[in-house]
Amino acid sequence: MKRFVLFAVIAMAVALGGCSGGESSAAESIESRIKEGLGISPYIPEHPVYPLGTAVMKYDFKVEDGEAVKGDPVKVELYYMISQDQVLDNISREHLEENNRMEIIYGEAYLDREAANVTIYKGSVGTIQESEAIEIEGHEVQYLFLEQEDGRDTEVVIMATEFDDFGYTIQYLLIDDETEEEAKVFAAEIIRNVGKES
Repeated sequence: MKRFVLFAVIAMAVALGGCSGGESSAAESIESRIKEGLGISPYIPEHPVYPLGTAVMKYDFKVEDGEAVKGDPVKVELYYMISQDQVLDNISREHLEENNRMEIIYGEAYLDREAANVTIYKGSVGTIQESEAIEIEGHEVQYLFLEQEDGRDTEVVIMATEFDDFGYTIQYLLIDDETEEEAKVFAAEIIRNVGKES
């Protein structure tokens, strides 16, 4: 019996180690694409519960021969998925990318709902309407809590914060009894790690 328990513990440790490495290499791959496309070096956070399912590079547009075409990259959106069951087929994915001036740089295009999304902007993030200014880890953050109403089936925390040459907006859904404090902890992880890298 002891031998079985020891084997189970070792197998679990190996599995967890593999997951951590996968998340780490995903973050490194995304960071590399962001550095190449936007010329910035942000931190890619891990959600405490839900996996990073998709990273999307969004592009500005420019006019060529009287037509709007894809211009320079302007931001990256990260989607942390509640589930990853409904994947778009390749043709739908191509249409999605072409029609929205975007490129999926990690993961797949899902129809499933996300638990959180993080947008990383080169430069300023702008202002969140009706937000209040709070401090997290000594850093100013725009903060807005949206209650479960007006067609929303869940409470949502929206935050935005800026650093020297880039900024983040975070939309964090309070799922499975999560609280505003857990959303703030997620933002704190970003702020601490950006501070380490700068």
